[in-house]
Amino acid sequence: MLLISRPFNKSFDERRTLIEISRGEWKQVNLLKIRKGKIVGGHYHKNKTELFYVISGLVVFTIATQDRIGTHVVQTDEMIQVDPLEQHTLIACEDSVLVELMTTEFDEKNVFKYGEE
Repeated sequence: MLLISRPFNKSFDERRTLIEISRGEWKQVNLLKIRKGKIVGGHYHKNKTELFYVISGLVVFTIATQDRIGTHVVQTDEMIQVDPLEQHTLIACEDSVLVELMTTEFDEKNVFKYGEE
């Protein structure tokens, strides 16, 4: 399932801003910086769900399965979830910083491209 949403809760006062990104169980959390015009991804995972939260910037996600393809523009303070078997490619329209949460630790043996298994 593909999910685009805002964070669960956001609160702020004169001292700070608190943004709750997720209440899920994650095995790995990454800070991902993508330079404007650069492309990352282009693969899928058989058994990993990923949640991307855009801290700053603008990123175009292309999500594909064997029978559908979709493009989603995700901007600052938005999230997108990529489920197992969804091939995902990210293109930064401007310098972008994201938090990537993963249900399993990165394993190169779990990175595939359709038609290359």
